[in-house]
Amino acid sequence: MVQINRKAICDWTKKMPPCTAQIRQAVVVAGKSAASQDHRACHFGRPGRSDALKGRTIECRADGLLKAWIDQGAVWPDEKKHWSFSKPVRPELPVVKKQALAANEIDAFILARMEQEIFSPSPEADGPHLIRRLSLDLTGLPPTIAEVDAYLNDRSGQAYEKLIDRLLASPHCGEHLTRGWLDLARYADSNGYQVDLARFDVAVPGMGHQRVQPEHAFDQFTIEQLAGDLLPNTTLEQKVATGFHRNTKFQRRGRRR
Repeated sequence: MVQINRKAICDWTKKMPPCTAQIRQAVVVAGKSAASQDHRACHFGRPGRSDALKGRTIECRADGLLKAWIDQGAVWPDEKKHWSFSKPVRPELPVVKKQALAANEIDAFILARMEQEIFSPSPEADGPHLIRRLSLDLTGLPPTIAEVDAYLNDRSGQAYEKLIDRLLASPHCGEHLTRGWLDLARYADSNGYQVDLARFDVAVPGMGHQRVQPEHAFDQFTIEQLAGDLLPNTTLEQKVATGFHRNTKFQRRGRRR
């Protein structure tokens, strides 16, 4: 199936005159591009134009896109809402053959797809692999030998849960999470573009590290990022937090005197 660029379809339909569903149905035969008048007009009309739409210009390079759209059902952009505007609905858990392997709901969906593809799950990871995965995922650092030994020798039955709590409480967890936020805002030591002048925003990484710590509530973190300077009795750290989004590339223009 050809991947349809929905934005391109929207841009193309903006060039069309307003039409009712009846008119649209008359010129578009869903699933049959060869029988659709608008595709035939675009394909057989004069180069760069379609006389069938009262002088409205349609570029013929969109002919392949238009054909694929019609053959895939010709869903009009305003008839199918984007998933982000749809109310989330909790799906039913799929029935799997190896129910014992589904320790939680997510496992059930993964196992269902694996059974559909005739795959078998890998064996459960052992202790050394688990602590290595968790350490790299939560702190970005591998575990020390002493930490591995302590985890393997823990017979309390809660070794895994205690390991997660310890890693989340580590300052390295905040450092690791901060890197993603700094990359998102393109934190750098220069402005970018052609005149790549240096800049010094040394307070931003420290602010990010402090605010991304697990004990800092995420909702408060996002509020300070978007409008920290508008909070009542705002602090310097909250103002710096709002400046985080100013780390994007920028140019300085002006005449040198």
